[in-house]
Formats: sequence, structure tokens, C-alpha cells
Amino acid sequence: MTNDFTDLLLNWNINAADLTLLHDGADNRVYLVVSENKKYVLRQSKRPKNSQDIEFELGLAESLASQGIPAPKPFRTRENSLAVFGDGVCCLFTLCHGKKLITDKAHLPPCPLAFNAGKMLARFHNAARNFIYTSTPSRHMTSELERALSLRQEFVAHYDGGEEFIDEVQKILTTAVVQKQPDGIIHNDFRAQNLLFEQDAVAAILDFDWSCPGNTLKDLGHALAEWSYPDGAGRHNPAVFKAFLDGYVSVVPDVNQSELAFWIRFSCLSDAATYFCDSLPDSAAKQPMLSYMYQKYRYFSLNK
Repeated sequence: MTNDFTDLLLNWNINAADLTLLHDGADNRVYLVVSENKKYVLRQSKRPKNSQDIEFELGLAESLASQGIPAPKPFRTRENSLAVFGDGVCCLFTLCHGKKLITDKAHLPPCPLAFNAGKMLARFHNAARNFIYTSTPSRHMTSELERALSLRQEFVAHYDGGEEFIDEVQKILTTAVVQKQPDGIIHNDFRAQNLLFEQDAVAAILDFDWSCPGNTLKDLGHALAEWSYPDGAGRHNPAVFKAFLDGYVSVVPDVNQSELAFWIRFSCLSDAATYFCDSLPDSAAKQPMLSYMYQKYRYFSLNK
């Protein structure tokens, strides 16, 4: 994206504005836009996206917001489009209020907040069933594991333990094929960092750019792993796990525990695959396979 945001913002009929970088992550850059005492959020995607991906994501956000789910509502451009394509796909949203939760070894998620987050994920799943989409995103539940498989030779060449990792990917993909088929729309990244909070309540759900049709138990499994075993925490917290799951089943009571255990492992390995694919070294010396999500995969594999 060019350094001149003026022409870009005119697509949404926004004139002179102040921009402040709020977040620069692996997937997106996020800016606060202030114009004429009004505030917006501008997001620039770093990963390649096509029009189908954007239409699905932003259409989902519109649908959820219309049903009372606290999601940032996207703005349409002057051409009545949901997205602007530049050097990176840029989208404009309403500004959501609330605070982000800090999660690390010293700050584990409180159980009341985990309970309410579980309830919100269940509400998300129920509301997302009403989303009628005409374009399917290119990403799906197994995309990241399939990407790792396509890079088998690179994993073997550059990672110590790369061949064993790819074998695990192949096994879990084979099992996933016979598991319950997609039954809804999943957020696919319902971690604490993608929510805003006001006291113990969820004030907003953010970042729908990984959302896709999928198995809702996979979504629940990923959230449980992230909430009960945050990156940097060093250990699993069973109380937070239970609180989140209790919140979810208070809205959606029919949860198959055996299938859920599988999808927890699946989601951890899928996230690990994303990290290792993005971080493939180019040096001749093999690198160790170290990742928080791979650590969690091994933990949940031993504690089924």
C-alpha cells in the first residue's frame, strides 16, 4: 500500500484524516483513522487474499453485527464494494471499544471471563448459521496442514524432526476425513487476543479473516487450547478449560467429548503447521522445531 492514504480513504468518502498504527502482526496491519471527530479502523492484509475471501469475511461480519453479535461492521466503498485492493487488501470498520486481555505466565485468563467467552463463541456459532454466503473462501479447515504436506521436502531438509512432524500431519488429516463434516461457520482464531472486553463481558469479536465453513468442534477445540494454555504460560490451566467449556455448553449443550478431544489436537497441529511453514529457514543447518502450538499439541496428545 502506498504511503499516501488520502486517495485510499476517499474510497469511503473520508477526507483529511490522522492515522495511527495500532498493530503490526503476521497477518495484518491495523490503523486507527480519525477524521472530523469520527474514528474508524483501517486494516491492511499482509497475506494474499482474493475477492472471494474478502466478500466472505466481511459479509459474515455484517451478518453477525445485524444479529447483535459484537462484531466490527465493515464500511462499503463509494462503488458499494466491501473491499479496496491495493498493494495489500484494505478494509474499513467501525471502531469497537473495550480492552484486550494480557495472557502470559503472569496473567492467566480469569475463569469468569473464560466462561463468558465460551458463551460468546456458542452465540457466534448459532448466529453464523444464518449467514447466507454466495462465495466460499479459499481457506478451509485443513488448508494449513495441506500446506505443510506440500512442503514435505523443505521440512525434512531444514527442520530437525521435520519428517516426523509431516508424518503426524498426514495421520491427523487422514483421521479428519472420517470425522464429522463441516456443520457451520467457524471463527478459526477465537483466542483472547482477538476479543475486546469490558470487565468480564466480551465487548467485541475481532479478526474474521481466518473464518470459513467448518466443524464447530474444531473452533471450540482451538479456543479451549488457546484460553487454557496461552502462549508463554508454560502450563495448562484445567480451571480455565472447564470455565470456557461450561460457558459454551450453557448455550450449546450437545458437545461430543471424544470428538472434541480430537479437534483440540487437530487445531494445535494446524497452528503449528502455519508457524513452521511461515518460518522455514534457508540455512544449511537444520533448525529445531520449537513452537508454542506444537508444545500444546504434544501436551493434549498425552492428556486425551
